[in-house]
Amino acid sequence: MNVALRPVLPVQVWHQDAKKISLVKKMAAKDCSDDEFNVFVAVAAELNLNPLRKQIYAFVFNKNDAERRNMTLVVGIDGGRAIAARTGNYRPDDQEPQWVFRDDLKDPLTNQLVRRMMVEHLWIGQKIGIDLGMTIDERFAVTRKLGAFKTSMLQDVEAGRPIELDALLGAVVELGQRVGVPAPCAQALFGLARLFGRVHGLYPEAP
Repeated sequence: MNVALRPVLPVQVWHQDAKKISLVKKMAAKDCSDDEFNVFVAVAAELNLNPLRKQIYAFVFNKNDAERRNMTLVVGIDGGRAIAARTGNYRPDDQEPQWVFRDDLKDPLTNQLVRRMMVEHLWIGQKIGIDLGMTIDERFAVTRKLGAFKTSMLQDVEAGRPIELDALLGAVVELGQRVGVPAPCAQALFGLARLFGRVHGLYPEAP
C-alpha cells in the first residue's frame, strides 16, 4: 500500500515573522527605543514567550527623562503558565475548583484595607498607562456576583503547593517602587503573606 506522506513544514514563530515583529512593536512595545525593543524581542524569544498573547510585557518608565529612563520586562500570568507547562513539573489540580464564600467572614476593617490597596493599584496603573476600566466599587460589585468561591491562592495553600506571591503581589510592590508611588497597604499584605508562606513552607526563605 502506497501512502503519500505530507511534508511537515517548520512552524514560524512570531520573532521570525517581519509582519508580527512590526505588530509587536506597534501594539506591545510602542514606548521602546530600537535598542530596548531588540532586548525585548531577544528575551521573549529566549523564553519562548509571545507578546501578542500577553505572555510578556515591556514597560518603559520615565520615558521622557534620559537619565532615569528604564525598561522593565514583566512575564504575565499566561507566560508563567506557558513556562511551567514546558518544565513538565506543572501540576494543575485534578479536582474541580471549589467556590466557597462565607458571609460571616466579612469584616469592615478588612474591606477598608482592600479598598486602600486597590487605590494604590489604580495609582500605579495610571503611572504606567494602564486603565483598569472600572471603579473600585464596580470591581466590588463584580466580586459579589461571583458568589461562594475560594481564591486560587487559598486553594494552593490548602493543597500544600507553593504560592505565587511574587507574580501576584510582589510585582505590584516593585512597580510602585519604580514609578515612585507609595503602596504601604500592598507592601504590608505582601510582607504578611510572605511570612505566612515561609512559616508553612510554601515560599522560599530569605537569602
